[in-house]
Amino acid sequence: MKNKINVDCQEIKRSLMEHFSSVESIAQLLPILFWIISLSRTRAFYEIYVLIGLLGIIGWFRREEGLSAVFNRSRRTEIIIACVFSVIVLAANYDLFLFISNPYSQNMVLGSIYSILHYFIYLPSVFFGGFFAVFYIILSAEQLLVPFYWQRYRYHLSNKAVFWGAFSVLFVLYATILIVGYYPGALSYDSIEQLEQIISGVYSNHHPIYHTYLIKLFFKLGYSLFNDMNIGVFFYSLFSVALMSFCFAYSLVTLYKLHINGKIVIAILVSYLILPYHIFFSFTMWKDIPFSACVTIFTVSMFRYFNQLWSNRYLCISIILCSALGMGILRTNGLLILIILTVVFAVYFGKKRRKMTVALACVTVLSFILMRPVVNSLGIPQPDTIESLSIPAQQIARTVKRNNDIKPEDKELIGRIANIDELKEQYLPYLSDPVKEVVRRSGNQQYLKDHKWEYAMLYIRLGLSHPDSYFMAWVDQTVGYWNAGYNYIRWKTGVYSNQYGIRRKAYSRTLNLSVKYYAETFANTKMARLFLSIGLQTWLIAFIAFIAHKRKDKLTVFLTVPCFAIVLSLMIASPVFSEFRYVYSLFCCLPFLAVIVFRKTSKRMEE
Repeated sequence: MKNKINVDCQEIKRSLMEHFSSVESIAQLLPILFWIISLSRTRAFYEIYVLIGLLGIIGWFRREEGLSAVFNRSRRTEIIIACVFSVIVLAANYDLFLFISNPYSQNMVLGSIYSILHYFIYLPSVFFGGFFAVFYIILSAEQLLVPFYWQRYRYHLSNKAVFWGAFSVLFVLYATILIVGYYPGALSYDSIEQLEQIISGVYSNHHPIYHTYLIKLFFKLGYSLFNDMNIGVFFYSLFSVALMSFCFAYSLVTLYKLHINGKIVIAILVSYLILPYHIFFSFTMWKDIPFSACVTIFTVSMFRYFNQLWSNRYLCISIILCSALGMGILRTNGLLILIILTVVFAVYFGKKRRKMTVALACVTVLSFILMRPVVNSLGIPQPDTIESLSIPAQQIARTVKRNNDIKPEDKELIGRIANIDELKEQYLPYLSDPVKEVVRRSGNQQYLKDHKWEYAMLYIRLGLSHPDSYFMAWVDQTVGYWNAGYNYIRWKTGVYSNQYGIRRKAYSRTLNLSVKYYAETFANTKMARLFLSIGLQTWLIAFIAFIAHKRKDKLTVFLTVPCFAIVLSLMIASPVFSEFRYVYSLFCCLPFLAVIVFRKTSKRMEE
C-alpha cells in the first residue's frame, strides 16, 4: 500500500515538474492568474471571472500541447473565440483597463513611463490571461465534450404520460403560488398601461398591440363572467401559467423521446420548478413571457421537425409557423429576429428545405404586414421616433455631457429637439428613458423625423470626433447582455398602483413571504447568481454553438440563432443595460440546447 502511494506521489510530482519546468508553461499560467486578480475590482459578478479562470487553469494542466497549439492553423476558430472573449472582458471593464486616469499626467517623464507600462505591459498581460483561460477551456472541451454523447435508455412510460405529468406538476405549482400567494398576478407599470388601453379603448403600439389584444381576450372573459377586474387579470395570469407549463413540458417530452437518461429530464424539470424567475414569470403580465414561450416552442418544434419526432408532421409545421409568427408580433424587435432567422435558415438549409424556407419568409412578411400596414390602418399609433433610438440618443447625450468642444451648429441642431442642459443633467449611463423623456418634453420629434438625414450626419460627425464617448455609452447601455452578470431588476412580483381597484391579495401571507424570501436569498447567493447572469447565458449558448460546430451538427448551430438574434437586437437598440425579461428566452432554451448538442446525430435526418 505504501509503495503504491509513493508511486502515485512520484507520478504527481513528475507531472507537476513537467508543467512548471519551462518558461513557456509559466508564461501561459501567470497571465491567467494575473487576469483573475486584475478583475477583482470589476462591477460585474466577479465569481464568474474566477470560475472561468479556474477552468482555464484546469485546462492548462490537462493540455497535451504547449504554446505551439496557439499557432496551429487548424485551431483558427478556437483562437478567434479566445481573442473575442478577452476583448469583450476588456471592453466591459474599460474603466479598469482602457480609459484610465494617469496619476503622473503633470510630469511628462513619469506620465510617459506610466502609460508605456500600462498599455504595453499591463494591458497585454490581462488580454493574454483571458485568452489563455478560454483557449484551454476550449481545448479541454474538444477532448472531453466533442466525442461525448448521451447513452440511449429504454423507457416504459408513454410520451403522453410524460408530457401530461410534467405539465400537471408545473401547472399545479405555478398556479398554487399564483392563487394562494400572488393573486391576481404580477403587474408592472407597463401592465397597467396596457390594461388602461383595454379599458379606455384607446390603443397604442408602444407595447405590441397583439400582446395587448391577447390580454384583452382573457381579461374581458374573466370580467364579463364575474364583473371583477381582479378576476379578469387572474384569467390572463392563469393562461400565462398554462402557456409556460406547456412550453416546458413540450421541451421535456421532446428530450424524453431522445431516450436520454431520465435523471437528466427530471433535473431539468426540477430547475423549471425551483428557479425563481420561472415561478414569477409564469404569472407576470409582460410581453416578454409569451414571446419567450414562442422562441422556446419554435426551437423545440424545429428540432422535432428535422429529427422526425412528431406524431403529426403537419401539426409540427403549424406549430413552427405559429410560434415564428408569435416571435414576429409580440416584441418590437421580433421582426428583426425573424428576418435574421429566415436568412440563416436559407443559407444553412435553403436548397434541401425550400418549402420551409419559403414558409418562414412568408411568416416574416406577414409579421411585417401585421405590425405596420394593419396597425396603421386601424389608426393605432406606432411607437414615437425616439423610442427606437435609445443607443444613438445615449451616445449623443454622453458626448454632450463629457465634452465642451461641440460645434455651435451641432449644439443648435441638438437643441431643436432637446434642452441640452437638461440632457446633461438627466443622462444615466445604464438607462435611456430619462434622455428619451427630455426629447419627448421638447415636443418637437416631428422635426427629427423630417430632418433625419441631418441628424444622421450629426450622429456620424460626433462619433468620429468623440469615439471614446460613443464607445463608453454603448458599453454602458448594453454590457449586461454580453458580459458577466450585473445586479439589476430581474422580476417584479407586486401590482403597480392603479385607479382600477386591481390589488394584490395574498390568501396565505406565509406562502407569499416564504416565496419572496426564497427568491431574495437565491438572488443574493453568489453561486446561485451563476443562474442569473445574462452574459453567462450568452456565453454558454455560444459554447454550445461551438461544440455543435465541432461535431458538425448544423441543426443545433441553427437552433442557437434565435438566442443570438435576440442579443444582437439588444446590442443595437436596448433601452436598459441588463433587463432580465428581454432575454428570458435564453434561460428557457438553454437546458434544451445543452442536452441535444450531445445526442447522436443522423445526417440523413438533418440535411
